[in-house]
Amino acid sequence: MLNGYSKQTLFTRTALAAVFAFLFLIGCGKELDHEPQLDLGDFAPLVARFEQGSDQNGAVLKVLDLRIRFGKMDSPYDRGICEIIPGETPTIILKKSAWDLLTEEEQEALLFHEMGHCVLRRNHNSEKTSKGVPVSLMYPYALDRTTYLHHQKQYMSELVSKYGEF
Repeated sequence: MLNGYSKQTLFTRTALAAVFAFLFLIGCGKELDHEPQLDLGDFAPLVARFEQGSDQNGAVLKVLDLRIRFGKMDSPYDRGICEIIPGETPTIILKKSAWDLLTEEEQEALLFHEMGHCVLRRNHNSEKTSKGVPVSLMYPYALDRTTYLHHQKQYMSELVSKYGEF
């Protein structure tokens, strides 16, 4: 016995965790209909932080198919968008003038939100707590720095817990 678990139970749990990680990485059997491309530019450190945060929350995740770049928005109110076009690499487009005005924490929150769409295939979640705090980083409106920092761990945990919503 090891910490109250038999060797067989420990083996079973380890095997199940490995199967879950494998399925998570391959998207539960969804095959790409294009050659994966990774073009992160200066955003690579933030993507690495996203991968590390997912790992710390029990979801082994390696981003293999994503482009991130600055570009124009159709709406003057948008700071970032995720474009998913069948047969192409998902692309996050960020508004440079807005990005430059954000704190590092707000930049992280924005990029992680868009990665929620492009990498995890998450939809928006407009649910709030009884105190009016968004329960998810997938909230459709920008989170302020204080809210993000105060709930950062919960947001990352919730983000990776609902992989593949759409």
